Amino acid sequence: MEFKTIAHKLVARICAYCQENRLPDPGQVRTTKLVYLVECEFFGWERKRLSDLDWIFLHYGPWSPTLSAILKEDFAALLTQRWRTGDLEAVVHIMQLQWWRR
Repeated sequence: MEFKTIAHKLVARICAYCQENRLPDPGQVRTTKLVYLVECEFFGWERKRLSDLDWIFLHYGPWSPTLSAILKEDFAALLTQRWRTGDLEAVVHIMQLQWWRR
């Protein structure tokens, strides 16, 4: 599956992980924080940026207008899943991304 940017791959992997492990959807706030933490860890390992997201600190944590637009435009259906009788309702299936697992 082709993705536009690294940020798209990160968000898709987070959503896929939640589906694979039968976790509730991460939502936009948690997804933003998880992507930020991945960026920080990657910088600690490689001493370079993983993506070109523009981060600012807004209110209680990191926020990126670019990531916010990605989440609203491309991943809105994935971030609005609901519990149904103990299982996650499958809205969209995402192929597993092996590039992130080392």
